[in-house]
Amino acid sequence: MPRKQPTEKSLIKTGKQLELSIVRTGGHVLDSVQKAVRRYGPMAITVIEDAFQGFGGVPRVSEVIDIADQLQRALVDAGLDEAARDFRRGFAPVRQAANKYFEQFGYKPSLSSIDVESLNALASFHEAQFLDLFDRRLVQPLADQVINGVIGLRDTDTIVSSLRNFMDEQGIITRAGVGFTDPQLETLVHDAYRRQGRQVKAEQANRLNMQVIWFQGPDDKITSEQCQFMLNYDAHGVPGMWLDEEFTAENINDLMNDDLLKENPKLVGGHWNCRHSVNYIPLSYAIDKGFQIDLDENAEDYADV
Repeated sequence: MPRKQPTEKSLIKTGKQLELSIVRTGGHVLDSVQKAVRRYGPMAITVIEDAFQGFGGVPRVSEVIDIADQLQRALVDAGLDEAARDFRRGFAPVRQAANKYFEQFGYKPSLSSIDVESLNALASFHEAQFLDLFDRRLVQPLADQVINGVIGLRDTDTIVSSLRNFMDEQGIITRAGVGFTDPQLETLVHDAYRRQGRQVKAEQANRLNMQVIWFQGPDDKITSEQCQFMLNYDAHGVPGMWLDEEFTAENINDLMNDDLLKENPKLVGGHWNCRHSVNYIPLSYAIDKGFQIDLDENAEDYADV
């Protein structure tokens, strides 16, 4: 039996608090990114101008082929490593916020009791995605522009002018105080933190024998079809409540007669960057809320009832 009986409103509130922690932490990372990109713009122009120094005319491709490496170093010098460090550090407060969920049931589980190595591995995977996005967004496009300009035999001033226009259009050089923005980057950061929070909750729930998942959150005009289904599924008498073993992509897709879920819903919710909470509750608590289940000869599997 749980030591405390939180209200449904309390569970939802805790989910919102975790989401606020994610948005707040992600916002700090995005601020660091903006500072780095602000410095990178003029540094990239300098790198490109320097690459053309010493040539009588337009250089050969072989003479600027390492421009991507030079731009990558410029981006690191501009502060990308600091932004990546802030991103990496952001996983710790998200883990702590996710772990606090269980306190409302009267538990105080330690983060050291779960698989920290797996948490760190997932964080490292997302950090690699984070850095790769910058290579694709800020380095490779500029390098391609330089190579294409050389192949087109344009003069240095024309190539640099073209690059300035390209950087301005792409938001790499900012105008009128408008900072660098990239929806894909923002989604990547927030999704990485959400997955980390859900992983903490899944592992702690397993340790605490919480066998029911209550999928909770908004059901509005932008809610996806699969999230609507998971929020309203009521095979056990309470919308959104699932036995842990039922809450799999394979089973949910079978129930929907579709293949909308692409990944483990315990980690991603309904989809990439899902805003819903995957909340874990003890079976006895769920039954008190109206959850229906057959407790037959397998009753020993449900030790808290």
